[in-house]
Amino acid sequence: MGAKDYVRNLYAYNEWANGLVLKAASALSEGQLWEEAGVSMGSALANLSHVVRAQMGWLGFWRTSERQPVAEPPEAGALEWLPEWYGRSHEELRDFVEGLPEEDLAQTLERTDREGKTHRWALWQLMAHVANHGTQHRSETALALAALGSSPGDLDYGHFCDIRGSEGPGTIAMMRTLYEYDEWANNRVLEAAAGLSDGEMMRPLGVSHGSLGMDLLHQLGGQVGWLSTWQGGAPRISLPSSEGAGFLENLADWFRRSDAAIREFIDALPEGELGRPRLDRMPGGRERTMMLWDMMVHVVNHGTQHRSEAAMALAAMGRSPGDLDFLDFVDLRRNV
Repeated sequence: MGAKDYVRNLYAYNEWANGLVLKAASALSEGQLWEEAGVSMGSALANLSHVVRAQMGWLGFWRTSERQPVAEPPEAGALEWLPEWYGRSHEELRDFVEGLPEEDLAQTLERTDREGKTHRWALWQLMAHVANHGTQHRSETALALAALGSSPGDLDYGHFCDIRGSEGPGTIAMMRTLYEYDEWANNRVLEAAAGLSDGEMMRPLGVSHGSLGMDLLHQLGGQVGWLSTWQGGAPRISLPSSEGAGFLENLADWFRRSDAAIREFIDALPEGELGRPRLDRMPGGRERTMMLWDMMVHVVNHGTQHRSEAAMALAAMGRSPGDLDFLDFVDLRRNV
């Protein structure tokens, strides 16, 4: 087992999380789902459509080097359209992953966009992008559904791994890329928030932890807490508050320290360690065992979830951090 099993598990998670969101959406009317919700595509239904159309479009590109067009959902009958297209998409993605030779994950695919710019990506990067893109939009959609009284519940990758974990890890190089993306995206959000007062950071905004500040602090706490688990004890990182500094200034400093500590951890990590099980002591005394690879992927996915909420809140304040897609990071890194 190797990187292919990571991709297999990632797409099993993607299908599971999509299923929870679709189930929550099915409890609402089409009228409610078409309402403006402040999400990136406008409404919860438009967000759900965007995710499945992206899944099918990219799958077509992997197969034929051409994006596969998928029509927009009908104005009436969208609640029947969604499960039909998600079901078709999940089945075709499963078949694609099962038939994929391990070595093909490293192959380079090339695409020229409408502006004539040529992009080159490894297949594993494209597949990670589609799953990450799903997480971004599911996080927004989950907030919109919860506001309408139909929350899909916990969509964490770590929670899914209690049901099914990876049988084999990816590589150190893949993990390093995922965490470089995580750090880049964190910085984009923090830069967009620059200048916000403590009051603005703590103002209730309808995100999962109430305010923008507490949502980002929760994300940071996840990074530091999981790092302590990987290191087998107290995290080797100090998170001091600078005297006289505001909440956002301290938060940005804490993120820098946390991101740097994770970089150091990855740099010192032997390749074989990614596939080893680690013990996670959870709140309440419960213990579970999870492969280090899955623990680390969970933190990246968890970051994407809460950054999506933070980006949504910042956009409502006129401070959008812009596009946080994984492929945008890959393109920027290649051009540095």
